Parts: sequence; structure tokens; C-alpha cells
Amino acid sequence: DKVHHELNQLCSKNTLEDVYIHKFDQIDDFLTVSLQSSLEEMAPGLRILSVRVTKPVIPDVIKENYVKTQAEKSLLLISQQHQYVVEKNAETERKKAVIEAQKKL
Repeated sequence: DKVHHELNQLCSKNTLEDVYIHKFDQIDDFLTVSLQSSLEEMAPGLRILSVRVTKPVIPDVIKENYVKTQAEKSLLLISQQHQYVVEKNAETERKKAVIEAQKKL
């Protein structure tokens, strides 16, 4: 029950992406430290050697929603980068026009 509680605590403070992708490799260590701390209070002298957690199975609906969201984020980022490039090109053209106008004077 302690493992379940600690995993719930971890998951409630993080997003699905954080837990499943970014922090999954840290869950074993997190649980080891947490369980060892509790064990020292209840049974001094016992030691947790290792903890291994398997990746959870994420429902297809959630996976599909995540993929869709990431695709939308990518399209937005591409659009923003394109807009930035267009603005920089326009700024460069304006500067060139100013320089050409100054040369004619």
C-alpha cells in the first residue's frame, strides 16, 4: 500500500508526460528512498536493495489525444518560426532599402 501511495503522490504532482516520459527513469530511485525512509522507522536494520517499476499501459484514447496535441504544438511552433523568419526578412529588406536610399542622396 505504501508503494501505491507514493506513486499516487508522485503522479498527482506531475503531468502524464512528465511521469511517463521525462521522469520515469527516476521513479525507481524515488520509491527506494521513500520506502527506505519508512522502513527505517518501522524496522531499523532492514534495507531496500532495489525497486523496479514497469511502464504503465496507457489507454489508446489518451495516447491518441497526446499524439494529436503534440502534432498541434508542432504545427504552432512551425507557424511561429515561419512568422519570425518572414518578419526578419522584411526587416532586412527595409534596412537594405534605407541603405540604398541613403546611397542615392
